[in-house]
Amino acid sequence: MIVPRRVDLYGSTSYVFSNYGRPKEFIAGSNYYPWNTRNLRLNVQVINVDHSPVSSTFGFYTGKATGQILSIGFTALY
Repeated sequence: MIVPRRVDLYGSTSYVFSNYGRPKEFIAGSNYYPWNTRNLRLNVQVINVDHSPVSSTFGFYTGKATGQILSIGFTALY
């Protein structure tokens, strides 16, 4: 958390070693919690995809995608 109980940053990456290329992805994102609860959050992330062999788990991109993706979402857990 860069601002306790309000803002966090995260990063992720994947890289596939195969005989058919070297697909990879890099993710940088942030969550903002407007109230003192983790049940409501605003999420912003940038995904850099390079020849993904499969579609993303949450539907951000389809297989063989290449390029940058900006994702903005608000989550309410109840």
